[in-house]
Amino acid sequence: MPDDSIPFAEACVLIDRFFERARWVYLASHVREELADIPEPLLRAVGTALGYMLREGTDRAQYPGYGPFIPIFQFGERVSAPPFDAVPPEIGEAWEQLGLACTVPAARALFLDLSWCARVGDKPGRLGALAIDAYLELGTKGASVDEDVEDKGCSPYSRAECLRRALSLVRELNQRDRLPEVCAALEAAARAAVEHDSVGTAMLLLRVLVHLPADLRPTSLLGLLDDASTRFSDSVWDFTEVGDLRAVLAGGGDETRVIRNEQLDHLLAEADAHTGLIRVAALQKCLEFAREHGLADRLPELRRALDAITPESLDLKEISVEVNIPREKFDQFIQSFAAPDTVSGALERFAIAGGSAPSGDHQKNLEQVEASRRDAPIHFLATQIIVDEAGRPITTAAGGEAADRLELLRQEVSGISFWGVIGAMAFDAIVAKHGQPNDLQLVQFLTRHLMTQRSAAAVARAFAHYLRGDYEAAIHVALPQVEATVRDLCRQAGIPVSREAVGDNGGVAPLGTLLHALDASNLLDKSWVRYLITALTEPAGLNLRNRIAHGLIEEVTREHALVVLHIACFLSILQPVTDRGSEQAAGS
Repeated sequence: MPDDSIPFAEACVLIDRFFERARWVYLASHVREELADIPEPLLRAVGTALGYMLREGTDRAQYPGYGPFIPIFQFGERVSAPPFDAVPPEIGEAWEQLGLACTVPAARALFLDLSWCARVGDKPGRLGALAIDAYLELGTKGASVDEDVEDKGCSPYSRAECLRRALSLVRELNQRDRLPEVCAALEAAARAAVEHDSVGTAMLLLRVLVHLPADLRPTSLLGLLDDASTRFSDSVWDFTEVGDLRAVLAGGGDETRVIRNEQLDHLLAEADAHTGLIRVAALQKCLEFAREHGLADRLPELRRALDAITPESLDLKEISVEVNIPREKFDQFIQSFAAPDTVSGALERFAIAGGSAPSGDHQKNLEQVEASRRDAPIHFLATQIIVDEAGRPITTAAGGEAADRLELLRQEVSGISFWGVIGAMAFDAIVAKHGQPNDLQLVQFLTRHLMTQRSAAAVARAFAHYLRGDYEAAIHVALPQVEATVRDLCRQAGIPVSREAVGDNGGVAPLGTLLHALDASNLLDKSWVRYLITALTEPAGLNLRNRIAHGLIEEVTREHALVVLHIACFLSILQPVTDRGSEQAAGS
């Protein structure tokens, strides 16, 4: 070591004092400030060491080359410490010397463990074995300062991490003779954590103990878990986690079933302690738990609890948004649908919704989702619940791709709902200029390409119901013909429309399955396929086909009927694919 500053031994004393004083976060940010007097090579070695943080439970694939550590910070390509195969030799040599010379357990443990991970020197295993000693001392005796002083010393959770790392090192170094010593230290620390209601620390240690080989588990472990169940019962989540560990030891059978029912009872009590959407979410959690753990006999009571929820009990608030459109431009747009000289021309313009899918351009919708995520990131982290008109939960999204999908559906549903209003006005404009289309005119328009004569005649009747204000009759008559036309489109495009008869599961494929297959085929513009899916079959969308078929809509509105009749018109102008080998889609 260079001696251009203070001697090495004196530098080690300063480093020991530094490590005694505070935790890693403090150390990493103050190393140059408080160790300015030590030689620069040592300062670099200490600074690099403090760029790592011990995270034994982290998925190592997430940080390849870092072993049980992670960089304390990372910004793009910049990290606070390199992977171990990129540690400069002089840094590794300094770690080894510091690990052997320092006396404070926190310093010894860090430098020796890093030396082992970086495989420093000729006998890195010796350094790893010494790290076990330091971790055990740190984990069982704690820091050398008053723990009541905030941000000083080694927290109970950090000590638990040290003991877990000691166990891993024993396994890595194949020092089986040290396993009883380490396991005893883990058991003593777990018992102390349970007795002092230190939940996070206790759960970490209990997980480690439960997943030990059976011959290494402490004989007192079952009793310790029972104590934890009693002490942590006020928190349903802590109680459930302890129950999961008890179930691991039970190994199946009646004892496991008793444990799972106890957990479910706690989850139900938690649900009953809340109202509104929080209760809905909690009951959904109960259902998922019962299904996951084979509690089929409990499912009926949970479903009855969900069925008993009323819209009023959810205490939902209506949120409305105003969109201001210049009247002149809006009127011009509405009148443009009636501009063609013939009824057929006007219906064709109506069928293409003025030139774009009512649900919006798919790519622009995705961009809007991304913009919303940037503008309101918290919204995308919270669990979201979609309920139907009766308050029944349809789907939930707990962040990630599920939240993105719900936001995309919101964009699409907003566009379709808006089209239901202006589309109705556009059809009114067509009727005002060209008169009410008669059955012959409608059938001639609808049967030009895909739609059969029978389906077209039914859709013409649906238009008549619509014009009389009988929207429920209109939608009930039109929807089956929409589904039949989608099947014909898929059949002509080479998409299977029937299911193999296995037991009672034969017959035609569901409409949703066909629409998703059509989407995957790329035969139709993505934006228009998304319109069909969201309007007709997407559970969290309008889902008109299923809500109408199952009687889930209390009042069928003019806008509902308009959307279905518009889809019938749109499908009728699609041209069958005649060349299966070409990429020409049924175009609009």
